[in-house]
Amino acid sequence: MNKSLQFLITLFSLSSVFSEIASAEQIDGIKIEVFTTQNYHIDHAELANAVYQLDKLNTLEHNFSQYFNLPNDPKKAEIIARKLIHSPEFNEYQAKLTNAYKGIIKGFQNGIKKVPAILFISENHNNAVIYGVTDIKKAIQIYKKAGAMK
Repeated sequence: MNKSLQFLITLFSLSSVFSEIASAEQIDGIKIEVFTTQNYHIDHAELANAVYQLDKLNTLEHNFSQYFNLPNDPKKAEIIARKLIHSPEFNEYQAKLTNAYKGIIKGFQNGIKKVPAILFISENHNNAVIYGVTDIKKAIQIYKKAGAMK
């Protein structure tokens, strides 16, 4: 591939990134948080400040023994689990658990009733939720059209 073509491809890629960043900047002072499950693909997730997969906790807890390759024998599993508590793998797992709980707690605190839900958090606490939309760009358009933006 010649250098000028490679440069144009890079420039085009960067321009699309910058246009998406500009879309996020157009809602200055607003944080966007998404509440979903693994059943929904969220388009333009990079525009959100946070994406919480609310069923992640069940998956993590259900797959705990497989995640750490624990044997079926409870005594052997306990010995291995005690050693794992101080491992980097467990720290990573614990961070995933913490994030999963955080999403559930934030959803509850903000009155999220169903998923997918896109929450717009404003500095003046005049929050808005859009349900049933999986594309953040589209949700931003709906939010703006509804007059929530000044």
